[in-house]
Amino acid sequence: MKGHQSINMNELDKKLDGPSQQVIARAVSAMPEEDLSMAWRSQLNSQILAVAEAQVKRKRQLNIFWRPAFGLGLAGAIAAVVLFRPSASTPVTAPSIEGAIVQHHREYVGTYDLVSYGLSPIDARATGTVASPSPEWNESDLESF
Repeated sequence: MKGHQSINMNELDKKLDGPSQQVIARAVSAMPEEDLSMAWRSQLNSQILAVAEAQVKRKRQLNIFWRPAFGLGLAGAIAAVVLFRPSASTPVTAPSIEGAIVQHHREYVGTYDLVSYGLSPIDARATGTVASPSPEWNESDLESF
């Protein structure tokens, strides 16, 4: 890559040393050099300062409007998220297989949370096994519930 760049630099040097470039270089060097007057420089500086002040003023005016508007919009969005937050346990109503599996799982977990360990009364009747009553319980204990 460096060899390729050196070839381009050599070609560029040859073109810059060519006769057409020499004519242009002489014409530019023959032109009179004009110094800029201090009055012109002062006028240019005052115009640049005026344009910069106008831009700063415009930005301040826009900030006076946009900062509170942005703050109100952000507060409104946060309030909407807090007030209208969807619940985490919304039932799946999709008629798809996946929706049916998810719904069955949710029902199973809810039942398991209520029943906990062991067979539920429905499962006990379905299997034909009857849980033996614990010797610590009697009828009066069950009636208190």
